[in-house]
Amino acid sequence: MRRRKVRGDTVLAWHNSGFTLLESLIVLAIASVSLAIATQAFHKQNDRRDVEQTALELAAVMRGAQISALQNQREAIFSFDLQKRQFWSRPGHVHAIDPKMDVTMSRARQVDIDLGLGQVRFLPNGQNTGATIQLRKASYTAEITSDWLTGTIAIRMLP
Repeated sequence: MRRRKVRGDTVLAWHNSGFTLLESLIVLAIASVSLAIATQAFHKQNDRRDVEQTALELAAVMRGAQISALQNQREAIFSFDLQKRQFWSRPGHVHAIDPKMDVTMSRARQVDIDLGLGQVRFLPNGQNTGATIQLRKASYTAEITSDWLTGTIAIRMLP
């Protein structure tokens, strides 16, 4: 579109035909950088969510075993298999752990250390044999602790 502007006896002319190539490239570069930053932030949030979700699920299964022991007045067992990346408290109700997540266990009653099998026994009086399980994915770590004396099951996100 061509416009003319008159100022005094001088006529100024200019063209208003849209953005230049350079302006378009600058906008495209800014949008690309913004998208790259947003994508990284999204992936980091997904890793954190995965660790938190698995920790909550693991603690819920442990609490289920604890409640079962208290209600039925007999021992209940929470089991985990590090090689198959599974955990359960009742046969047939197996929960899987993300293959990209690192899992370590300590202070649990070891069933077979070479196979990576472990158990936590929940007793009818509320106590248990105790365990600490750590889940790690990227830079996020969650620690699920089952206190042997009080029977408390806690989740803690580590820095």
